[in-house]
Amino acid sequence: MHLVLHGVDTSFFAPGDRTRANARLKCLTVGNWLRDWDTVRAVATALPEIDFEVVTGANLGLMSANVTIRSGLDDDRLASLYRSADVLFLPLLGATANNALLEGVASGLPVVSSDIAAVRAYLPGTEAILVSHADDFVAALRLLQ
Repeated sequence: MHLVLHGVDTSFFAPGDRTRANARLKCLTVGNWLRDWDTVRAVATALPEIDFEVVTGANLGLMSANVTIRSGLDDDRLASLYRSADVLFLPLLGATANNALLEGVASGLPVVSSDIAAVRAYLPGTEAILVSHADDFVAALRLLQ
């Protein structure tokens, strides 16, 4: 048996200018399936000084004022959001292959995600900060500010 890892188009999802447009850290969360929305909500509430962009089709209801929810984006707009973000913030309940993770890495973003086997399969070393609890996500994002 061989493991064949999932991939994305790295000529399309590529790093942009990493110079911050403003003083506030901007975290990007993308997707719907098996996202840990309770952790997204808790972390965004705990870190009002950080901006969170969430791209999803999920109905999340009301979120804190520092969260912008987007849906129905075309590929060009999505790639632009990756390039304009500072961090890929990806709390997960589970995963196998994960496009958002690969698109974020291809876009040159530092990753703060859940410490689960599927993420470690793609990022086995020090390429990401992998944590298990909301408080640890908060601490990791504070380090990156």
